[in-house]
Order: sequence, then C-alpha cells, then structure tokens
Amino acid sequence: MNIPLLILLMVFGLWFRPEALLAQSHPEALPPASIPLSFEAFLAEVAQYNLEYAAQRYNVSIAQAQVARAMVFPNPTVGAGTFRDISGQQMPSSLSLSVSQTFLTAGKRPAGIEVAIKNYQVAGATLEDFFRNLRAAAANAYVDALAAQLILEQKQRSAASLDRLAEANEKRFQAADLAEIDVIQSRVEALQFQSETLAAKSTLQTAVIALSQFLGTQRSSMTIAPQGRLDVPAKPFVLSELVELAVQKRADVVSARQALESSRLGVKLAKANRIPNIDIEFGWQRNFASTNETAPSPPFDLLGLSVSVPIPVFNTLRAELDMARFASEQAEKNWQSARLKAEVEVRQAYARYQLAVARMAKYKEEALRDFAAVLEAKLYSYQRGHSSLLEVLNAQRGENNIYLAYYDTLTEYAKALVALEQATGIWDLTF
Repeated sequence: MNIPLLILLMVFGLWFRPEALLAQSHPEALPPASIPLSFEAFLAEVAQYNLEYAAQRYNVSIAQAQVARAMVFPNPTVGAGTFRDISGQQMPSSLSLSVSQTFLTAGKRPAGIEVAIKNYQVAGATLEDFFRNLRAAAANAYVDALAAQLILEQKQRSAASLDRLAEANEKRFQAADLAEIDVIQSRVEALQFQSETLAAKSTLQTAVIALSQFLGTQRSSMTIAPQGRLDVPAKPFVLSELVELAVQKRADVVSARQALESSRLGVKLAKANRIPNIDIEFGWQRNFASTNETAPSPPFDLLGLSVSVPIPVFNTLRAELDMARFASEQAEKNWQSARLKAEVEVRQAYARYQLAVARMAKYKEEALRDFAAVLEAKLYSYQRGHSSLLEVLNAQRGENNIYLAYYDTLTEYAKALVALEQATGIWDLTF
C-alpha cells in the first residue's frame, strides 16, 4: 500500500525537532504589539521604575536628613522683658534683654551624629536587601514567562502535527484507504491539542502581564515579550565559599550587623544623656531713674551672667539607658539570627541547585535521546503499515509530554539558580 506524499511530510513534521527549539523563546507566540525585552533590560527597568522600590528609597533619604539634623547645634534663646512700678511709690522701671544657650555635655552631639550615620548605613543596607528579594521575584516571573512561551510553542507544534495527521487521514478515508474510526480519532486528538494550546496561550498572557507589575506605570499597558533561554550552562559553585560570602556580605546580614553597631552607639548616647546639659545666659538690664523720696536713684545699666544645670533628682534617665541596652542585646540576637538564616538558605538553595543540575543533565543525555529513538522507530513502523494510528497518537502525546517535562526541568533549574544567587547575595545571572 503506497503512502501519500502528504503522509510522509506529516511524519517528518512529527519527529523533526531542531535542538534550537528546545529552549529558545520566540516572541511570535505573543501579540504583535509585544515589546521585546531581554533579561538584563527587564531588571534594569525594575530597578528604575518599580514603585515599591521607589518608595523604599525614601527611607534612605529620610535617614540622610536625620544625619543632617543630628549635626545641628541647639538654638539659642532670646528673651526680653520690662517692669513698671504699679505701687505709686515712684520706684524705677526697667527693661531687660537676655540671650541663653544650651551646651551639650558628655559628647552628646558626636554620639548622636554617630548614631544617625549608622542608621543611614542601616537604611542603605535594608534598601539593598529589599532589591535583592525584588530582583529574585522579578527573575522568577521572567523565568515563568519564558517557560510559558516554550510550553505554548510545544503545544502549537503538536497541534499542527495532529492537524496535518487528521487532514491526511481524511484524504486517505476518502480514498478508501483508512477506516472511519481512525479519522474520527485523529480529529478528536487534534481538537484536544487545540484546546490545550488555547490554555497555554492564557497561561502565557497571565505570565507576561505579571511582568508589567514589576515595572510600575511605565509598562502597565504594554505586553512584554521576554527574550532568552532557560538552558543556561551550569555554574561551578563551592558551598563553603558561598556560605562564607553570605554570612559576611549578604545585604540583610550587613543590615543586621550595622543595626547592632547602631544600637551599641545608642547605649553610648543614652549614657551621655544622663549627664545634664549646661544652660548659660547673658543678660542686660536698663533701670530708669527713680523719683522715690526715700530712695531716689539715677538711671543705670546692669550686665548679668548665669549658669544653670538641671538636678537629676526624679528623672535620672535610667529607664532610657536600660531600654538602649535591651535594644542592643536584641540587635545582637537579630544579627546572629540573620547569619544563621543566610547559612541555612544557602545550604538549602545549593542542594536544590545540585539536584536541578543533575535532573536537567539526565533529561538532556538520557530521557530525550531515548525517547527520540523510540519515537523514530514507531514512526518508521507506521510508514510501513506495521503500527496502528493509536500507537502513533500515543507516541505523539508521549513526545509532547516528555518535552513539557523537560521544560519543567529547565524552569526548576533556572529558579534554583536564582534562589542560590539570591541566598548568597551575588548576582551575575543572564537568561
């Protein structure tokens, strides 16, 4: 029995899969209005336009303003007054002017400046840690979009192959070369894959819309077409080096360490605050002439200098010092906790990454190769009439499933790599 040329072309379309199609995303799967955006460009726009990150940057500006406030000296106080005789005894009236200044003692001002500067550094490290997590979330969303593109393209290829198969079977049926049940079954299978293709399109649209959320209002009404590959080469990592790097350099650990240093400076400031400040006042008083018959006096001027110091009898600021000490002890525990958390997260991410690398390598070297051989043999048998339509359909669905599983493996590998670099506090990713 001769097989029409159309069947041969269909079979060729079923089994032929260029390797470049495995992991290369194509923007054609998205609407024409889509904007191609590479991974690096996407993260650059996240850093520039993300609204939450922009809001967090104000914390650094506020902390910087607090440093400027800590450097300011206390304002002087100017006073003026007048006294008039209301007794009717012709006593002298007077006019007075005074200037007073508070002088901070025990190094309060330098200590306050040190605390403000350290809090500014804490704000900077906290902002960096916020971006570390934001960047990882954006990277995962980008990976999801790339994976959704790959899945849609695979569904489209399978659907197109089954459409060709259904069309060829229809012609064979009209030529009385095939049973009607085979035609119906091929149509049903083609319709099912078309439905799966529509579902994959919906998933892709959801994924690319999620990318816009990271870009604020700049891209809110635009569709982003991610450009990249998920099958990036595996990187050699040394666990001990990653752990050491994380506990020393990761932004949240740095923030916790600087918060500890700030709290210790706060204890120093609390101790200084227990020592009273000194107020020095300089004044001038003008006394006018007195016409009192008993004690007349000419007009005269007085200059005065006074020093005042509050006596810490009731409020010794002991509670404030205790609060500062407790805050310092708490900050030390937070720092220890941040170090432990960083170490655990690195170890977990490293284990996940190692398993993802092994899983990806197994698919590349074994699963895809073995399945390709089975599928090729099945198609060869089908061409000669030794295999049934059901066997071909099963092979097609199996081929579809194995590639979907491979894409799932690529996605897990990419996310494991993101998680490992996020946990370590490094970033040199590209997709």
